[in-house]
Amino acid sequence: MHVHHTVNSNAYSRGDVPGMIRGMYRYHTNNLGWADIGYNFLVDRFGRIWVGRKHSTWTGKSMIQGAHTLGFNHASVGVSVIGNFESGRPNKKILNAVARLAAWKLDAFGRHPLEKISIRSTGSDRYRAGKKVKLPVIDGHRDTNDTACPGSYLYQKLPVIRRRTARRINRAA
Repeated sequence: MHVHHTVNSNAYSRGDVPGMIRGMYRYHTNNLGWADIGYNFLVDRFGRIWVGRKHSTWTGKSMIQGAHTLGFNHASVGVSVIGNFESGRPNKKILNAVARLAAWKLDAFGRHPLEKISIRSTGSDRYRAGKKVKLPVIDGHRDTNDTACPGSYLYQKLPVIRRRTARRINRAA
């Protein structure tokens, strides 16, 4: 699971979120030429989880491929937290929502959030096509591409998200 941030304002209201997501949809489809929002899921500051890419909730043997992490979309799910986490800190609702989502998706595919995974890049600005890369099962976008995403404050919380995800999976077992 690759964690991102949208770099929007952190001071939005509950009622602003649907319009913000429609704006992301317009940008991803009209400006970038994608078929849908690039992220499989979005999380708002209220801890609500939104479907970004159509059919991402499907729990079959394969995933709906996102367009969120160049070179690594083929074997991952992307979640983006709405806000800018270079300038703001993620709250507990955000961390818990990302952990809930991660537990659901990772458990369905037999992945453990505290482990690392070896994956072959299909080519990014950081790893050439064919390069085998070892990544945390839950990583930040900056682990795969030359970017500050998901922002330093959210990136610092990835170990917390991994532990919370592991606890959720272990409690359900």
